[in-house]
Amino acid sequence: MLIYLAEKTGLFLPASGAQRYHVLKWASFQATHAPYLGSAHWYRLLSPEAEPYSINRFIGEARRIYTLLDEELATRPYFAGADYSIADISFFPWIEYHGWQGQDMADYPHLSAWFDRVGARPAVQRGRCIPYPQTEYGDSPESRAAQARIEALMADPARFPTRADLHSLHLLRSAPHRAQATARAHPARSAAPPGHHIRRT
Repeated sequence: MLIYLAEKTGLFLPASGAQRYHVLKWASFQATHAPYLGSAHWYRLLSPEAEPYSINRFIGEARRIYTLLDEELATRPYFAGADYSIADISFFPWIEYHGWQGQDMADYPHLSAWFDRVGARPAVQRGRCIPYPQTEYGDSPESRAAQARIEALMADPARFPTRADLHSLHLLRSAPHRAQATARAHPARSAAPPGHHIRRT
């Protein structure tokens, strides 16, 4: 849909050349890796029962994705370079729910700066008010009940492990430790395209 709209309007996607494919690369990365973030939402907030294995697995997957995005954004303001594109548009709604995915944006300074930069765009601010300007789920008894359920689940330590829990599970590592572990496991990993940096567990 984003590609169709970009081509129809001539906005946020170069018509040709290497830059176009750089944008499409990141848009494709988002499309193939966002399901991990969606799984974090499901197992932490919507699954009938807290499943520690699944919750911890997708916290770890989200952490790997966020780490890669943060590293990529260390050298440029937007995913595809100097210009805002459909790659940024596709990522923003997912990153907005970082708390649901067990991620602290303070751990990702470059991704956090990007999030603030995109969020400051007037069109993004307008879009964030649609369709529910009053509450997360709309101003109705059903939506208020859903919001209350979400907030209760977010207070459940079985679904939202603490940082100490994550450290004990080796899901939080310093950048040098991550780099060393990656180098040992995958000597050629540094030369691989971004999508190959995410290892399924």
